[in-house]
Amino acid sequence: MNLDDYELEEADWDSIDLERSIYVDPSSGKRFVDFQTSRGCPFNCGFCYNKKFARRKMRRFSTEVVERMARLLVEKYQVDCVKFVDDNIYFQRKRLFDVLTRLNISF
Repeated sequence: MNLDDYELEEADWDSIDLERSIYVDPSSGKRFVDFQTSRGCPFNCGFCYNKKFARRKMRRFSTEVVERMARLLVEKYQVDCVKFVDDNIYFQRKRLFDVLTRLNISF
């Protein structure tokens, strides 16, 4: 249940061909990647897959782990920007602002 238990070590990242997941914006040349800091959603919307898939539970990486992952993306893979793909990153505004404060990267 604790996503921090699944944090990839730096050596684990070497087994991933991350270059295949990095997009380059043709107009700016900036490199960006999809970035997920949490999974799931606690709401009960009738149209959403998450009601069955995540059973209305939300799990999050700690802000410390998010910061380490972002730093690795910037330093090792020269990523300029991240695109958040969380199901509901806006659910906890304080956590969102903590994450954004820790990231020294565009989003």
